[in-house]
Amino acid sequence: MPEPRDMIIPLLQEIRASVVGLDGKLDRFQLETKSEFAKLDARHKALRQAMGTDTLMSKFLLGDFEERLALLEQKFEELSPKAT
Repeated sequence: MPEPRDMIIPLLQEIRASVVGLDGKLDRFQLETKSEFAKLDARHKALRQAMGTDTLMSKFLLGDFEERLALLEQKFEELSPKAT
């Protein structure tokens, strides 16, 4: 049976090979994670833009509706008899 000190170098070499393999897996995982976060960021940006556009359109339509309502109120006042 080999002496323990003769087993240390091969054991350290095995550990080093395992660590290198784990580093490679970790690097791939980080790249995948960054890619997925980039996709989420793009979707989030598109959603924020859509919400902003929706808000802008709502304000535009509401403003147009209020203008028409004001005109109708003005015409109604002109047509209604004056109460004295």
